[in-house]
This record gives sequence, C-alpha cells and structure tokens, in this order.
Amino acid sequence: MAFKHIPSRVRFVCEEEEKAQFSSSHCLVAVSVVGQPKSDGDKFAATLKRINERFKKCTILLGDSLHRHTFKIFDENASSNESYYKQSIKAGNEWLARNCHAVDSLTIPHTIIRWDEWLNHSNYSSMKDMIDELYDKNANFRIAMFESVKEFLLRLDRNYKPVNCTNAFKCSAEYLKEECAVMQLMTAYDYNYILYPAADRPAAMQLTYDTLIKPYHPHCMKWVEIRVELKKNKPSQIIELYETA
Repeated sequence: MAFKHIPSRVRFVCEEEEKAQFSSSHCLVAVSVVGQPKSDGDKFAATLKRINERFKKCTILLGDSLHRHTFKIFDENASSNESYYKQSIKAGNEWLARNCHAVDSLTIPHTIIRWDEWLNHSNYSSMKDMIDELYDKNANFRIAMFESVKEFLLRLDRNYKPVNCTNAFKCSAEYLKEECAVMQLMTAYDYNYILYPAADRPAAMQLTYDTLIKPYHPHCMKWVEIRVELKKNKPSQIIELYETA
C-alpha cells in the first residue's frame, strides 16, 4: 500500500549532525490521541511518509491509556477510574481506525506499541516507585514537575475551560510521573530518537532524561521536533514540498 498524495512540508528540527544519523537509526513517534491534531489524519500521514524516507526503523507509541488521567481532569465526579480507562482505550481504537492506512503504507520495519504494554512491563512498578520517590525527596524534580503542570493547565484554561485546579494538578502530575517511569523502561530498547510535534520535552521529562538517561545512554531517545505544514493544491499543478531537513 502506497502513501496517498498529500501536498506538504515536513521538517525534523534538530542539529545537522543528528540528521546525518537518521538513515541508520530507529525513531519512536510519540502519538497523543487527545488534543494533538498534528498526530492525526493528513498531518500524521505526511509525517510517516517523511519518516519512511529518512529513517531505518520506526516504532509508533500510542499513548492511549495514559490519557485516562486527562479525562479525569474534565470529569472528576465519574463513578470509577475504570470509566476514564475505557474512554482512553476507545480514543486509541478510534485513532487506529482513522490512521491505519498511513501506518500500513510504511515500507521500513515498523511496529505500534500501545501504552498498556508499558504499564504491564515487568519493571514498570519499580520504575514508577523510583519516580514517586524522586518527586517526594528531590526539590529540583518537584519544581520541574510544577513547571510542567502549570504550563499544561494554562493551555487548558486558554483553549478549553477552567478546571478544578487541585484535581487537575494531581491528574497532570500522575500523567507526567507515568511518562517519566516509561522513559526509563525505553532505555532497554533501541530508540535513537523521539519524534513529537513540540519543541521541547516538558521540564519534568527533560530532567529525567538529563539525570537518569543521557549519562548512561547518550545515543538513546534524543528529542526531535516535528513540524508539518499542509499545502493547498493548485488547480493546474500539484507539487509535494519537502524541507531538506
């Protein structure tokens, strides 16, 4: 199955010396199934097409069940946590249905991992305990967590609606702790680059990377921002535009 024609400009933002390593590298594409249009539809298909041209191998990380924490922010009075989990799995299933054709068009070796695979990992509990302890005992990590959550809650307030700050902070902190725990599990795999449509990792994740990962795995999980621009078709001519990145 071939990629459908999508006039687009896709750019990977990182140092040129990193781009030179792409052709021999394994990238992990982090997908948010909630509130991230660049990880869906034509923009995601354009990203995968570019990845297919540049990288040796690709893993798509579908962060579906992670979003049970996000759903709880907006519906704190639901009867049980199971309802948030079911919403997140439903969102993941719907994302897969919308984007399966783009994924199937990849010709490089590729796989999809859903978030539950990390939660069910034999070492997940110990990694999560480590992050919880770091949060309790390390002031720098607590500050980084606070800054990350504050940035997220400000975006929510601007783009959606006001939320219960106490509940929202707790849910957002758990979301980030879970991500930081999974980051440590990822070091056992050959993910050279993490691709995501944001310029930087959240502060808490960056501190986890700088202190617990980079010193021991310097060639693992380096951050690359994805920038995608869809171009309008011209009546007389359709040209697919790519950056040299």
